[in-house]
Amino acid sequence: MKKLTLTIATIFINLIIMAQGIHRPFVLSEIETEAKSKSKVARLMVDDNMRKSTTPLDVDWVKAYWYLDPSIRYIKGDVSLTGKVLQATNSISLSLSDSLTVDSVYLADNRVEFVRPGLDIIEIPALGMQVSQEFNIRIFYQGIPPSTGFGSFGVEPHEGVPALWTLSQPYGASDWWPCQNTLTDKIDSLDVYLIGPAQYVGVSNGLLADTIRHGDSMQWHWKHRYPIATYLVAIAMTNYSIYEENAQTLSGNVLIQNFMYPENLESSMVETAGILGAYPMLDSLFGTYPFIKEKYGHAQFGWGGGMEHQTVTFIGGINFHIMSHELGHMWFGDMVTCGRWYDLWLNEGWASYVTGLCYENLINGIYWEPWKQIVSDGITKEPGGRVFPLDTLNVPVLFDSRLTYAKASYVIHMLRGVIGDSTFFAATRSYLSDAELQYGFARTEAFIKHMEEAYGSSLEWFFEPWLEGEGFPNYQGYYFQQGDSLTLDLFQTTSHVSVPFFRMPVPIRVWKDGVATDFKFWHEKSGQRVSFYMPSGIDSLSIDPDRWILWRENSVQASGIAEDKLVKLIVYPNPVSDNSITLLIPNDKADIYLVDQSGVVIRHFSVCNKTQVEIALEGLSSGIYLIRYLGESGSGVSKFMKILKD
Repeated sequence: MKKLTLTIATIFINLIIMAQGIHRPFVLSEIETEAKSKSKVARLMVDDNMRKSTTPLDVDWVKAYWYLDPSIRYIKGDVSLTGKVLQATNSISLSLSDSLTVDSVYLADNRVEFVRPGLDIIEIPALGMQVSQEFNIRIFYQGIPPSTGFGSFGVEPHEGVPALWTLSQPYGASDWWPCQNTLTDKIDSLDVYLIGPAQYVGVSNGLLADTIRHGDSMQWHWKHRYPIATYLVAIAMTNYSIYEENAQTLSGNVLIQNFMYPENLESSMVETAGILGAYPMLDSLFGTYPFIKEKYGHAQFGWGGGMEHQTVTFIGGINFHIMSHELGHMWFGDMVTCGRWYDLWLNEGWASYVTGLCYENLINGIYWEPWKQIVSDGITKEPGGRVFPLDTLNVPVLFDSRLTYAKASYVIHMLRGVIGDSTFFAATRSYLSDAELQYGFARTEAFIKHMEEAYGSSLEWFFEPWLEGEGFPNYQGYYFQQGDSLTLDLFQTTSHVSVPFFRMPVPIRVWKDGVATDFKFWHEKSGQRVSFYMPSGIDSLSIDPDRWILWRENSVQASGIAEDKLVKLIVYPNPVSDNSITLLIPNDKADIYLVDQSGVVIRHFSVCNKTQVEIALEGLSSGIYLIRYLGESGSGVSKFMKILKD
């Protein structure tokens, strides 16, 4: 972490910027990333739910013995999988890296021949198996797992002490153990036995059942009895210092076990204590901590961010921001897991928004406004980008920090603003407690269904532009008063052509004599005029002052307009390739603005008693521009396209 300075804004920024050589103006790639395997080889990136060459299975139980030494990049395994086949088959195929050697395979205690056809597959004969027939497979293997980006199997010392850890998201579980590498099935029960040098501690999912000393070796048995997605199975081993905490919630006590590098023990104890208030808060918002019968915890590992391994987050940057994000994943990502990598925003957007909720409700709320400001500034630094990834096989695109994390979190925030707090949180609890989704998988359609049922109407108008479209709106407002009527003309431009207009309820705040009055209206079109009852003599008017909408440019000013109508403008030629365009206007006194699509005013001039104006376009690149007219007879806006000559 970078050293914190004294101002609130700088403290907040430094909380979320990690010293990883990142130079983006808003560093989400290190804030909310959880060490995603961003350079995974393409041959494993088979979208979306499962590799087509693997047999669909319902895995009930995995029992794994892993023999490890943190000083050596090597794994030796004895893994048993029990379950049922979901279709009639003559063979069972599992995913396992071709870099690993399979020594033997047993099916129902009978040693069988197996085939390694390439593409990281192990194919096991199972002649005549019928739908729902049970299987028990045991695989002995060993080797050096491949190196894939920040995961999936890391060996890296700390202070000269060997350390080993895994990180399988999204495609890396089969790099180090034989599994069904899918988003279609969760393992119902997991037993992990870690055998390594006695001076180290082995960590995995669930509760520690026992430890057994064998000479110079120690066996750590971890038992997990909640359904778990394959990519969330994780192991780590080094000379951890261990301490426990307890978080009291309305639903009961949450045991928190922390495994930290000894050199960071003192500072880690301060940091993890600082997040204890999040547990009862999230319990009240979302329901019981999903794995309350076991534990939650943190295990330090050799990466700057964190990864939400079920019941034990692997964490490098131990601070409030990352810890709150990873804790949020226990509800969003671990208990309810995205059903396709296409739906990853349900995991990452929600976990990112949980951080925002923690800033809103904890630490006296002092970081809530900075969080919204910094997140929205980071998203809108670029004009395009959609939340739904176009290519789930492109891992850097899939885990885009600006879109999958930040913009997705702001979509959730805007949804809350649209449907209201009580409806929003009730719908979220309904989503998380849905028997078809809880401890299972969810797709975006299921989430939308719960939101619409609570809202009482379709939300397609909201989700389609914000998830599938690109960009964001910018607002320009002009107001005037006549008696006790306050009139606002609100214009909108968008940053990307994929969405010509964002229909949203827009909050307005009016200040008069030190007292704020809030209004909200549905913005249905650019240039829309609305009026409110408001005694004359207001001090100021602001658009969306609490940032319930994602925007970059937001300006408002008194217009002095006295008539309640819009002016029709005529521009020609349109499109224009010359260096000027002609505007026909009413014969009155007016201000004219030339504005680009992001809402930035390029030129401004005043006219008086003219019916025709020529506007210079020198230096303008090709694209769509707006001409805004504010005159005594009314206001108006018109679009034109500038094209470059061949």
